[in-house]
Amino acid sequence: TITTDSAEVLPRALAHERPNRAKGQSYGKKAKVGALWSLGRESITQLLGIPTALILARLLSPADFGIAAAATFFIQLGKRLGNMGLNTALVRMKDVREEHRASVFFINFLFGLAAWGTLMLVAPSIGALYGDGRVTDAVRVASTIFLVNFFGAVEYAVLQREMKFKEMAFVEWTTPVLFMPVALAMAWGGWGYWSLIVAQLVANAGSTCSKVYFGGWRLSLAVTRRGLAETLPFGMGVYAKRLLTYAAESLDSLIVGSLF
Repeated sequence: TITTDSAEVLPRALAHERPNRAKGQSYGKKAKVGALWSLGRESITQLLGIPTALILARLLSPADFGIAAAATFFIQLGKRLGNMGLNTALVRMKDVREEHRASVFFINFLFGLAAWGTLMLVAPSIGALYGDGRVTDAVRVASTIFLVNFFGAVEYAVLQREMKFKEMAFVEWTTPVLFMPVALAMAWGGWGYWSLIVAQLVANAGSTCSKVYFGGWRLSLAVTRRGLAETLPFGMGVYAKRLLTYAAESLDSLIVGSLF
């Protein structure tokens, strides 16, 4: 037997259930689409990367790879840590306001500037560690990556938050698409280790531009103490994890580079 109250409550419950079910189906569809785009992204990256590495191995000497390894360590470090993990905070936060975006951009800018200045100062010491002055110049040029990468951090976080898998795939494809022709052309022209360093800088700059384009970058100075307080704690935790992980995975490249 359905009472009058039950008859009124039941339609409301069903009406509430339908949007939830539709929302779940929407997320499921996005997950499937995202998996396909991720597969395509990785496939094209490997398809372009493997032959490029094989050709470069024929055109460059072990010394070229050794010098580039020292600079590449810092280029990849800048790529990994340029956002200090704060973009992850923007993805995870329930409500993202303009002050959060501006605060993350501001902190990323300060971090990039400080990292660039530090590497410029310690580059001679790194060159002395390797016993090769060419490493000093290579590290100084590679350090410019810290002045570029922070521009796209907030925008890429927006793409992740909104689950725009197609746009993220295009961003990731920018790196191998730009690296391959620049590296091969410079290596063929006899530029040696500079072909690897410059190609990586060009590829990372192109990736940053694509993040800015697809993410709809706009400069904002709405930095507030509350915005910093709500993003920094989580972001710094992610930053520390990334730093330790990268050190564990990549410190060997510095040793291998010196041996080469």
